[in-house]
This record gives sequence, structure tokens and C-alpha cells, in this order.
Amino acid sequence: MLDLNRLLLASLALLVVLVVPAGVDAQQRSGGRNTVIAIPVTFPSIEARSILVREPGRDVVLLREEDSTPETLMISLSVLRDAREREPSPTVGEMIPITGYAVTQPAAPGYQRRLSRALSRVKDAEIVDLGSFGPGRWILYRDR
Repeated sequence: MLDLNRLLLASLALLVVLVVPAGVDAQQRSGGRNTVIAIPVTFPSIEARSILVREPGRDVVLLREEDSTPETLMISLSVLRDAREREPSPTVGEMIPITGYAVTQPAAPGYQRRLSRALSRVKDAEIVDLGSFGPGRWILYRDR
């Protein structure tokens, strides 16, 4: 049954398209992985606090507006790091819903500030078409 669920999620991930500027595509061709943080106006009807969508050349952290907190972003990025260790650059789409989490250790103050700033940038971004996700906001995130 688990394999059927994975197949279904992978199939759904293939249908998900996120529109990003041409400059991002150029970086993808150079072999780098991009991380996009997006908050759609209407979150997909999947029971999750956030969703990771992994595509060739790009990873998307999709957050619910009401749950777009530094903690949710921190957990999502942590799960993304684990997924990248297992499969650095997937050749087919993959969708990873994060249905819940428990923060066992708070983020370091500097990291907490970076996450908060990233979320502020997303929330301040202009609403644009996010492809299959509909209208929403997004930024290119660099964890440095």
C-alpha cells in the first residue's frame, strides 16, 4: 500500500508546475539546485502543513499561509536536506507532504532571523501565477 501511495504522490508531483523567471533556469542548467519558497493563495487540498516538490534542477517548499512560520520553514528545509542526501537531483518529480512535526530544539538565533526574513520577503512579494498552484507569492531562497 505504501508503494501505491508513493506512486500516487509522484504522479501528482509530475502535474505540478511552478513558474519561475528565466534567470533561474539558467542557473539550473549550470548544475545548481534552486530552492523556491512559495505561498499559494489557495493551498492544494492535501492534508499537510507544507509540501516539498522536487523536480529536476529545483526544489519547492510550498507553505500554507496560516502556517508559514519560521518553525514550519525550518522543518521543511530540514526534510529537504534529508531528501537531497537520499536523492541529490531527482530525474522525475517527487512530492513530500509534511503532515506534522515536533520541534525538539529551537533554531539558533541567527538562523531564526534568516528564516523570518525569508518569510517576510515571500509575504511581501507580488502575487503572480504559480502555474498549477494558482496565484501566490514566491522567492528564490539561498540558505547561507
